Amino acid sequence: MDISAAKQIDTAGKRHATRLIFFIAGLIMGLWAALIPYAQQRTAVDAGELGLLLPCLGAGSLVSMSAAGRWIGQAGCRLVIVASAVTYCVMLPLLASISTPLLLALVLFIFGVGVGLYDVAMNVQGSLVEQASGEPLMSGFHFFLESGRDSRCGKLCTAVQPGTDPTAKRLAGYAGDYHSNSTFITCTAPFW
Repeated sequence: MDISAAKQIDTAGKRHATRLIFFIAGLIMGLWAALIPYAQQRTAVDAGELGLLLPCLGAGSLVSMSAAGRWIGQAGCRLVIVASAVTYCVMLPLLASISTPLLLALVLFIFGVGVGLYDVAMNVQGSLVEQASGEPLMSGFHFFLESGRDSRCGKLCTAVQPGTDPTAKRLAGYAGDYHSNSTFITCTAPFW
């Protein structure tokens, strides 16, 4: 496709959707970071054993990233992003509730598969949107990735400590903090 044809398919909606995709990726990783101490407590592993479990996430990512390009070429970015987002949604609550180290390793690996697929697909999508616009957009997309990581992670890290219960109701209360969300939207509105 030449650049003139690509410019015809550039829309503000695609830019906004891509920003949201990047934000969600950051938010999910921020939520996982907040749940690490709880996962350690539930599995009753020490810091060294946890350090041996965490690379399972990276291993899952590496496995899926090696095949992601082929899958994106066959199914498209949208389907790969949706499938990996479903993986996120299923695995994230399990990461907070698993009580055996072996099962945590397996779920971390599967979660990592979702992370790897999502990461490659969102960057391919960002690149396509950037090419269609003819403007540099990737740094702005990655701004939303980091904003997602930072948006709830700080408050969740203080809320979810060993000995606390990270139930959906408790986490929803922090995610629904109107003041923080409205401040984030106000500060980032010029970038949308």
